[in-house]
Amino acid sequence: MAADELTGLIRYLGQEDWQECFGEVLDDHIGPALEAGDISFEDLAEMIGPDC
Repeated sequence: MAADELTGLIRYLGQEDWQECFGEVLDDHIGPALEAGDISFEDLAEMIGPDC
């Protein structure tokens, strides 16, 4: 996937009506890894850094 397409997808998923659904999908995909590492989404965001 090209960077422009990924940016567009992220922007699309950032719309208010997609927030809850996207949060559930994100949790399904990375939640187990976060749980295994005993970290939260907030911890992960801190580790990754602010949005560019």
